Amino acid sequence: MIVINIAVQYLALFLTINQLMGVPFNQPKFCPSTNWNPNAITFANTSIAGACSNVIFINKTNGIYITENCNSQVQVWVEGNMTPVRTMSFGLNQPQGLFVRTNDNVFIDNARYNGRVEKWMLNSTFGRIVMNVTGPCYSLFIDFNSTLYCSMGTQNMVVKVPLNSGGVVPTIAAGTGGAGSSASMLSNPHGIFVDNNLTLYVADCSNNRIQSFAFNQTNGTTIAGTGASGTISLTCPTGIMFDADEYLFIVEYGGSRIIGSSFNGFRCIAGCRGPGSSPSQLNTPYSFSFDSYGNIFVADQTNCRIQKFLLSTNSCAETTTSQATTITTTMNIIHSSKKMIQLTTPSKFTDTLPITTNSHQSVLDILKYCFNVDPMRKELQKLKQKKKKKKCPVIVKYVYIDAPSIQPSEVPFLSAEETAM
Repeated sequence: MIVINIAVQYLALFLTINQLMGVPFNQPKFCPSTNWNPNAITFANTSIAGACSNVIFINKTNGIYITENCNSQVQVWVEGNMTPVRTMSFGLNQPQGLFVRTNDNVFIDNARYNGRVEKWMLNSTFGRIVMNVTGPCYSLFIDFNSTLYCSMGTQNMVVKVPLNSGGVVPTIAAGTGGAGSSASMLSNPHGIFVDNNLTLYVADCSNNRIQSFAFNQTNGTTIAGTGASGTISLTCPTGIMFDADEYLFIVEYGGSRIIGSSFNGFRCIAGCRGPGSSPSQLNTPYSFSFDSYGNIFVADQTNCRIQKFLLSTNSCAETTTSQATTITTTMNIIHSSKKMIQLTTPSKFTDTLPITTNSHQSVLDILKYCFNVDPMRKELQKLKQKKKKKKCPVIVKYVYIDAPSIQPSEVPFLSAEETAM
């Protein structure tokens, strides 16, 4: 008898997936009932972080990077240190967008007056030009193919350039250059995100919506806000992020709040009392980032501070169901909490394997997260070779069925009371 510990294999896969893909930022896994302390802690005030903090980025080791537009600099903190350990300023003039790679190379917008995006290597005192642009990059993002994206709000488009090409002249990734609300147009875009399907997501501020553009497609789809019925009403979203389960989180600049989502729908998770300066309020927040613990750091722009909302509860109730599936030369993986998977090989040998996960964790989600990457291929090949030596049955392929994946556009909407600002 051969016992295949699938649960352990996929747990290891889940824990290492970000490292395998080289994702430099944190995408925690949250339960639908996750809550954050409504009263934030001020991480940095105007005397430390300046009066015009725009973009905040937190890497996997909880290093914090913040662009300070008014002071024309970028400051860096390491975990556990309240004093900046690095300041980048030489030649910068009102930087906005920011992205940090796993090797700590920092990409900084320096386009408002200098017309370029720069790459600052670790410990360097100046930046090297990696993109020439005609307007400020409100947000920067680098996908897993090393393509750099710039959200040009004043030009109503998102542009991109492959970093490995050696070129610095970008091409249009989304938008036409003119302001508009049609599927192919943007109006004052800000925050951007690119997933491992190379789908580009844009916080389309003046259109009060979140747009998604499939790879190399010019027409976008509205997944939240105006034009996406059954989602949530938005007022000038400026920052977006996805968690480990691909649920959308939004900074609502005009609504002075942070919005999260799950399969239960959209809800306010921070700054839910309207604009203000109390610990429970925000005032025109611009961007946010998760640390590795699931805490939320927000650039609270008008209040001239960086606020930290501590994760308070993140416990998923596990449900148990009883279901067995017989498969011949295939494997049926079900999107659920606790299932029994039964393998039947050509030799009529049957082995029943329990897979236990949290309530909305699924193998399918992990595989989707690894688009175009099969980290289990080598292990499967080793398993086949081992089985051949022992003349044991061989699993010839994986088949994934009955595993629905809920998209943000399919979640139910909130009540009027819940969406009120």
